[in-house]
Amino acid sequence: MEETTEKLKPGDVVQLKSGGPEMTVDSYHINGGWTCKWFLDAELKSGQFVETSLTKNITPKRRGSIPPQ
Repeated sequence: MEETTEKLKPGDVVQLKSGGPEMTVDSYHINGGWTCKWFLDAELKSGQFVETSLTKNITPKRRGSIPPQ
């Protein structure tokens, strides 16, 4: 397997720089794209994105958790 120097890794939570839903990074492809997965309502979606279109500078939402006091 080819080693990458990418800043992202599987499991990272990302978002498109232009906005949109939080997505989880699934895998890296030799063509330079990342496969990400997310839910739209109750349906699992996936897509391939170039790293320059993604940002991981977001705090994942903790659904169902108790907010800090």
